[in-house]
Amino acid sequence: MRDGSRVGADVGATKLLLVALHRGRRELHRVPTGPGTGPEWIERKIRSFLARFDAPPTALGVALPCLVDTGGIVTGCDTFPRLEGWRADVAFADLGCPVRALDADAALVEEAHDVAPDATVALVTAGTWIGAAVRANGAPLRGARGWAGEFGFAPIALEGGRVARL
Repeated sequence: MRDGSRVGADVGATKLLLVALHRGRRELHRVPTGPGTGPEWIERKIRSFLARFDAPPTALGVALPCLVDTGGIVTGCDTFPRLEGWRADVAFADLGCPVRALDADAALVEEAHDVAPDATVALVTAGTWIGAAVRANGAPLRGARGWAGEFGFAPIALEGGRVARL
């Protein structure tokens, strides 16, 4: 097994939180984000954080405030529209480790890590935006179009025919 870190990047509307488990220690770094945050900036900040360690990571997870399809492609992102079409696994392919991008499912993985594998679990996050993820009988609940449980993207009709999202 490689002697690297397991690294997580939590990209949010107000901050990028980077966490590494390296040689039994937890390393944290927080960087403010803003409306102009895009893929190049995120990649640069993650690579800068990785440079602190003496070996490449053994795994990299990237949590995004966006819709991420099962192939890891950002398909919608009100928070950071420039991320649409971005793939973390392609951006970090040179690291030679598994790279996974998730949306609210990332929070569900963390919060439900100690429940039975076949449990049904739902999680709603409320911050700058609202997100949600559902695991039914141990499997991600995706629905007919792949976005079941994405509560924050529920459309709301407003006066004048406008539509907003939660």
